[in-house]
Amino acid sequence: MDTIADSSPPSAGVFNNSSVMEPIVRFLASNGSPLLANVYRDDQHIDLSFALFQPSSTTVSDPNGLTYTNLFDAMVDAVRASAEKVSGGGDVDIVVSESGWPSADGRGATVENARAYNQNLINHVGQGTPKKPGQMEAYVFAMFNENHKNGDATEKKFGLFNPSGRVGFATRAMDEWVRQAEVWVGQAESWIRQQPPEQIYVAVAVIAVTILLLVSVSCLKSSKPNTIVLSGLSGGGKTILFYQLRDGSSHQGTVTSMEQNNDTFVLHSELERNGKIKPVHVVDVPGHARLKPKLDEVLPQAAGIVFVVDAQDFLSTMQAAAEYMYDILTKATVVKKRIPILIFCNKTDKVTAHSKEFIKKQLEKEINKLRESRNAISSADITDEVKLGNPGEAFNFSQCQNKVTVAEGAGLTEYGYVVTHGATRF
Repeated sequence: MDTIADSSPPSAGVFNNSSVMEPIVRFLASNGSPLLANVYRDDQHIDLSFALFQPSSTTVSDPNGLTYTNLFDAMVDAVRASAEKVSGGGDVDIVVSESGWPSADGRGATVENARAYNQNLINHVGQGTPKKPGQMEAYVFAMFNENHKNGDATEKKFGLFNPSGRVGFATRAMDEWVRQAEVWVGQAESWIRQQPPEQIYVAVAVIAVTILLLVSVSCLKSSKPNTIVLSGLSGGGKTILFYQLRDGSSHQGTVTSMEQNNDTFVLHSELERNGKIKPVHVVDVPGHARLKPKLDEVLPQAAGIVFVVDAQDFLSTMQAAAEYMYDILTKATVVKKRIPILIFCNKTDKVTAHSKEFIKKQLEKEINKLRESRNAISSADITDEVKLGNPGEAFNFSQCQNKVTVAEGAGLTEYGYVVTHGATRF
């Protein structure tokens, strides 16, 4: 309140250092932020009942027609009036960042008055002030007495608790809670003394194991996978996609990969976005037939799968691509976790490339043939497969338990960047 030159009546409130406060208020107004005010009794000779929210003969009548029956409202509205005199300051809300009452070493500084002030403040803030009725935000000062604080002795005695943790004073609700807590602690101590030591040890062990299990389950639930797996046959353009996603480079000289590319990064296309951007873990699994087992190693951690198809050379690789796709779609890990799959038809910028509609239709036909032939095999010979599609119906991707989306684009164009159409977000 030291920044207010005149606070009586409240509407006369004005900042005593306008060159400092006016830029602050304008800044807060432009950012939609509140002005924080520490509100304390600033006149030791003021009527205590008026300051403690208690019935009093003291009132303040403001020329604007408002009447104040307690010191807190008058002080808050003086700050509000000061802010309103600054351009744009009428939109700045006032938050009471500190208010309290000392419990010793000053005029009116008693445990009873401290308890009364804090309880009455809690009861009052829901009403607001005469100038701005309604809920307001206020914070009680302080949690602990500050026995090592410099300054007047009374400055050390605003705490609800002593530094030792024992109650210094309390509001009615806190007082009742503390008394009840003491009763519970006493009952617990009495019960423990009556139990055999062996029973206590067993109880402690059970509680410890239970807490450990709860923490473990919580950690497992909170660890969402963020791995995107790039899969598909060799030569489809997976490695180019990997580098485009990571740093936007073309890597036109890449050849068929025999080792997987594995990195965690913020997608290159997301770097200019505002807000919080999470990195993703991208794994480019080599498409050579001998290296298919590497796919099984990364699928359990996958949040999404991108299956890359060469749209330009599709007809010659169609059967092999369908077999690869069938193996993914029937993996128990993929189905049970409902991992979404994006079939990316790459190189569609080429004149001779096939459309995503054609590729989707042909893959569904080939997978249907594979389903019919493999369903004829004894289930004893299939260890990790889930039945695909609906019995008696021709297969299509909409029958899959996990979401399958088809998109087309070019991982490498004459401009050297990824172009996609109909893509999905995992």
